[in-house]
Amino acid sequence: MGRKIWWVSNCFDEIELIYQKAKEDEMICSVIEELEALALEEAGSHYDLLKTEKGPITAEQYMAMNDMGKEIVIYSLAEFGLKEFNVDLSTLTITVTFSSMIQAVLGCTFFEVLNRLEKLDGVLNALVTSKITLEFKVPFGGSKGLLKLKMLILQLYPWISIKEVSSNEMVQMPMEQVATWGKREVIESKNSITNSPLQQVSSDSNEERKEEGWLRKRFTNIKKLLLDSKREQLSQKVCGYKEYSLGYIISLSEKECAVGVGARKVFHDAFLKKWRLTIQLDEAKYWFLSVFYLEDGGFAGYSLDYEGASDSHYQFYEEKAIRERLYRTGDEERYFDEILSKYVGEVGGSGLYELVKPYITEEYHFD
Repeated sequence: MGRKIWWVSNCFDEIELIYQKAKEDEMICSVIEELEALALEEAGSHYDLLKTEKGPITAEQYMAMNDMGKEIVIYSLAEFGLKEFNVDLSTLTITVTFSSMIQAVLGCTFFEVLNRLEKLDGVLNALVTSKITLEFKVPFGGSKGLLKLKMLILQLYPWISIKEVSSNEMVQMPMEQVATWGKREVIESKNSITNSPLQQVSSDSNEERKEEGWLRKRFTNIKKLLLDSKREQLSQKVCGYKEYSLGYIISLSEKECAVGVGARKVFHDAFLKKWRLTIQLDEAKYWFLSVFYLEDGGFAGYSLDYEGASDSHYQFYEEKAIRERLYRTGDEERYFDEILSKYVGEVGGSGLYELVKPYITEEYHFD
């Protein structure tokens, strides 16, 4: 599966379960890939709907975001498309009401819907003997693209049947200048990112003041959400992971070399005063990871090596960012090569090259 989003932010905390199902079903896999592409496109078009303390997110801020930041943008934009998600066990109905902006953020919103359905999957599938009706309330003109996503839901959750009804609203896109979402208006100009703030309709009622406060907390503090999430990820995922060392590499030089993925070979260059550990990443023996250490114990970088009819060597130093993008539970106890070889097994060596490419500092090619 050619994933475009790895959800390192854990915004959608159950979404990885859906990816596991996608590995076993080609149709699910295909639709999820399309949904990822759509959500990223929407995030790149409508990031300016979200506000920091200094105003709407700008193009420069969005382009500077890492994968985690863009995932949080997707997560936040989903709230523009989803007005209601209500479960009523007395009538065996789940009501999902889409806002008039659904066509602008359909991909983002559907990840939110799938995550919520996945939370219900285990409980309702076990408790309820008959099918549950998933009722989509859709604005006029808002059904484009829903058919394929409804088929995805039916594939994922056989205990669901789907019914679509009108929400008696008209679909509106952000470029129409004024878009209504729930009890507020969004005033924006697509011609100027800096003139795209969300203008909330003020009200004296306690209910609307409460909603306004929730919205402000949700959208004006996006910067804080990004920073907090980043700190959490760094502390949970990239602190205390297994690292290579000169002592570890030297110890391997005295052992018999294993065979297959994970096989390790040690070389010592007395002239360059450098030790090299080379690790096989695939069964076909095309892709290898090399780890370099100086004789004084200093780390000297990595190299992603391709050995075929012609050899290519791509040097890089970054490990932490790559670990973040590939993170799975338990990776703290795995060496870097174990994570990379697993990724090669899923997407191939070319996929690993594309992942490492932004961090390459030098490359060498030999015929």
